[in-house]
Amino acid sequence: MTNSAFRVTEHVLPCYRARRCAAESEATPVSVSLAVKQYVPVESHVSGQAGITIIAAHANACPKELYEPLWEALAKSLHTRGLGIRAIWIADVAHQNRSGILNEEHGLLTNVRWNDHVRDMIRMIDHFHDGMVKPIVAIGHSMGGSQVLSLAAACPDIFSSVILLDPAIGPVWAAEGCLLLARRTLTRIVEWESPQKAKDAARKSFRTWDAAVLSRYEAYGLVEETSAGSSAESRTVKLVNGRYRELIGFLQPQFIDDGDVTSPEIKYQRGCYTGYNALESIESNLLFLCGANSPATPERLRQNWFEKLAGNDNNIRTAARFVPDTGHFLPFEAPHDCGEAIADWVAEETTSWAAREKQGMPIASKGKSEKESMSDAWMVAVKAKLS
Repeated sequence: MTNSAFRVTEHVLPCYRARRCAAESEATPVSVSLAVKQYVPVESHVSGQAGITIIAAHANACPKELYEPLWEALAKSLHTRGLGIRAIWIADVAHQNRSGILNEEHGLLTNVRWNDHVRDMIRMIDHFHDGMVKPIVAIGHSMGGSQVLSLAAACPDIFSSVILLDPAIGPVWAAEGCLLLARRTLTRIVEWESPQKAKDAARKSFRTWDAAVLSRYEAYGLVEETSAGSSAESRTVKLVNGRYRELIGFLQPQFIDDGDVTSPEIKYQRGCYTGYNALESIESNLLFLCGANSPATPERLRQNWFEKLAGNDNNIRTAARFVPDTGHFLPFEAPHDCGEAIADWVAEETTSWAAREKQGMPIASKGKSEKESMSDAWMVAVKAKLS
């Protein structure tokens, strides 16, 4: 990030091992890699509840760097509210973007599931645990929204708050939208004759995006194919995520199981409703931040979210808010407005975080013998009630 407010560190970690890869056999297990970026403010004066750690997850086929303008805007918006960022952590899913490049040597990762990345994020959190100071806020966009929601439900003590940007979550009927997206993916142009033609195409396709985001897309969403003797103007340029890598974010590649590539069963990725089902058990406060004009999160779907949340008895705070004049790619179209909306929510949340921290203090401050005495007294009281 040139002239950035953040110091950026890149990490490469081994992914969670319980996954199936096309190149893998029992005799030769494959080690899949995860590309992680850590953003730490160059200047930080935060302390205690005034500073947050962010763990983020990206949308399908969107490089993690596209969110950098959002992080810049969010840092400024938080600063005006007396708050700040300790660090931001975000990883590319194993089959896409920088992670996909690192794993090319293993062949195509065919048996992809959205929840693979949930387990990879858990591994990332375990590895960098000492650098992830609470309160921790999860921010997930589209597919990433489902992933951070599933992570929050599986590990309820990690996140103080969860923010979903136009999340891809819903009942089974909502997953049918994957068919339209799959058709678009299969007809998408993925190669251009020169860097300039690739950039021109990107600017036309993403003309509603913020200029800073588009600049990141040109740097991280496109890759040049170099060959001996080729000039800079004549180098072929391809999408960093080809059709296959994007398609398996929407549909499960069934051919790995049955070998049938000519009449495949169309099976949606289940992550859409895995995340949706997590709404019933999540214990973190929850903000839905949607594009006001997004076709991906219509009113009917949003009603389903809150109907599902009605079965949640964890007394969490929830809200749905909208960024005007934006669609599904709201963090790319209006990073500054999104930063303001997220900062508003975080500022509202800080009071409840402080109260929640105090809840555990009476027990945490006691010694081992006192805790044992309290547990004995509690069991006596329970026994009396059960008699």
